[in-house]
Amino acid sequence: MCGRAGTVLSFVPENAFHLQKGADELTDYLFHKEHIHHVFCQTCGIKPFAYAKGENGETTYAVNLRCLENLDIDSLTPQKVDGKSY
Repeated sequence: MCGRAGTVLSFVPENAFHLQKGADELTDYLFHKEHIHHVFCQTCGIKPFAYAKGENGETTYAVNLRCLENLDIDSLTPQKVDGKSY
């Protein structure tokens, strides 16, 4: 899913994540093992982030960097992950 959507993710701990606006437009869905909350906008369908608790009990957020304003995606050197093989 992420490969086809072109998602570029950055993983951050819960205390480093702050949603500035739009929470009232968001909803989430669970699939497969149903432990990762995949958040999407009810209006436009964009998937800005996901979150889940790890084995250590701490919540981690996977932020879709393409949803951040004023970020030059081409300046990044993302690490490619083959999620299909998991």
